[in-house]
Amino acid sequence: MKNILLLLLASLLVFSCSKDDEDDNNNQQVDPPPEHVWEKIANFPGAKREEATSFSINGYGYVGLGIQNFVDTYKDFYRYDPIHDNWTKLNDFPGSARYGAASFVINGEAYVGLGYDEYGYTLKDLWKYTPTNDSWVQVASYPEYDEGYSTNFTLESKGFVLFMEDSTLWAYNPSTDSWSEKQGFPLSEFYKPSCFTLNSKAYIATGRRSNPTKKVYEYDPVADSWTQKSDFEGGKRSEAVGFALDGYGFVGAGIAEGFMQFYSDMWSYDQTHDKWFKMEDFPMTNPFNLESFVIEDTAYIGGGYQGYSTGSDYNKKYYKFHRKVISN
Repeated sequence: MKNILLLLLASLLVFSCSKDDEDDNNNQQVDPPPEHVWEKIANFPGAKREEATSFSINGYGYVGLGIQNFVDTYKDFYRYDPIHDNWTKLNDFPGSARYGAASFVINGEAYVGLGYDEYGYTLKDLWKYTPTNDSWVQVASYPEYDEGYSTNFTLESKGFVLFMEDSTLWAYNPSTDSWSEKQGFPLSEFYKPSCFTLNSKAYIATGRRSNPTKKVYEYDPVADSWTQKSDFEGGKRSEAVGFALDGYGFVGAGIAEGFMQFYSDMWSYDQTHDKWFKMEDFPMTNPFNLESFVIEDTAYIGGGYQGYSTGSDYNKKYYKFHRKVISN
């Protein structure tokens, strides 16, 4: 009997210790990310536009394509030099003028295509851009038809395009110049989310179904699977901007339910602890549908809309976002 009591007591002690450890982990204090600051840079030199595409290669940023006033579509491209803070016009994109195009960078070359033409019809062509000679060459077109709005990211030396209307995910492999279908997104009819990649995982955050949402999902390309993560801590929104910097994900700006409430806030995501932290607000009123690219330890964000407080106002302003330098 004495031995039985001792065993029961030991079991209770083990259970109690395990529970306390679990509580300690759940209530663990997590340090916020380092403070980041905003700085104004040179304005975008092309026509004002939204739903452009952007990327960075070898220390330069690239912005092109897009639409203005739901009428004028563009095929021009510009390169941003962060050292000299200036933009250079490049050779035009050789496909049709378009907006909402996908773009991803693999092995120092960019792949740009899909999207919508000036009449709103979906496009399937894909083009490879080589920055060393400012040239374009067509590669394998997307094999399906009429998939609707998309978002895109690069993982495992492949370009991924997530079509939000039917939630299908496709990967383009440049080594075989071919497309393959992957595990679809968990939500259907999910429009204009933000996206960033961290440590070989992709994150789809915010967006809109019938109404804006705070949901966040992580994609693992090795397992080809989606996992729901902690909800975004800011207000519900779509058309937010997303990027990764300094080992954190960032999501900010955007438009709320009813299309008359806007956000200028910026939030960072700690992948290790699955937590969100409030950062310094975006230095512009009512920004949404912005473009972004990252060069080394700095993000560059701008374009898109700034409105509708005084009517629609396309934006040519760009800002850089980086860690605050602490002087001794």
